[in-house]
Amino acid sequence: MDVLEWALVPKRPGARGEDRVVIGARYLAVIDGASSPDQRRGDGSGGGALVADALAEALGSLPALPVPVLVEALSAAVQAALDAGPFAGGPRPAASAVIYAREGRHLLRVGDCGFVLAGRVDRPVKRVDALLAGLRGLSAALPRDALPLSDAVLEAAGGDAGRAAILPFLRAQHHLQNQPGRWGFGVFDGQPVRPEHITEVAVPPGAEVILFSDGYPAPGHSLAEAEALLQAALRDDPACLQGNAGTKGWAGPPARSYDDRAYLRFRA
Repeated sequence: MDVLEWALVPKRPGARGEDRVVIGARYLAVIDGASSPDQRRGDGSGGGALVADALAEALGSLPALPVPVLVEALSAAVQAALDAGPFAGGPRPAASAVIYAREGRHLLRVGDCGFVLAGRVDRPVKRVDALLAGLRGLSAALPRDALPLSDAVLEAAGGDAGRAAILPFLRAQHHLQNQPGRWGFGVFDGQPVRPEHITEVAVPPGAEVILFSDGYPAPGHSLAEAEALLQAALRDDPACLQGNAGTKGWAGPPARSYDDRAYLRFRA
């Protein structure tokens, strides 16, 4: 198996961010940590970084395991990290991950990280994120005084009126983590991950695979192409309200982008 290229780029220079890349003896992975808006520190990290680190460390030490057992072991590692960390009692920090198991040649995904296999892009978007991105765009299109947004809420949203409008939902959506039903979604947060939130895909020998976090709007066919597509999106739609609609936009320099990003391309 050949690792062809990889990248890990925090959105803020000098920060660790909340994404991780794992290149280990048994597992390769891209991990995307997620924190509640109120849990982020000045460097952009928070509980999501703690969860991402726990997953990366566990993937570096766990043996080859069947998918259900591996998911349980990773969830247990996250719960142990949360029990020992400073985020108990509030919203559960979480992480998405897409993992390649060298033994058995298969992909495992929980959450909204993407992969490319045999030229086909699989980039899931959570239903709640799609709804809130649309609501943010609608709110941003209205006159500033059309919505009852306080100065404190606008400040918490970095002056982004659309994000300010959806901030209560962003703060509350952790209640949907690993829940059933239309709005439930899967993540690693220490709770059991429901089977419907787990994706498993076999990888043919010799296939080229790309794993990427949602900091890349599209993976392209190489890291250079993924970076070029991201830079085009930042140039054409920095607020992330149009083709690359999201729940937050790019605030401009010194931030490199609207999100951390991770990328790993290899041949099985």
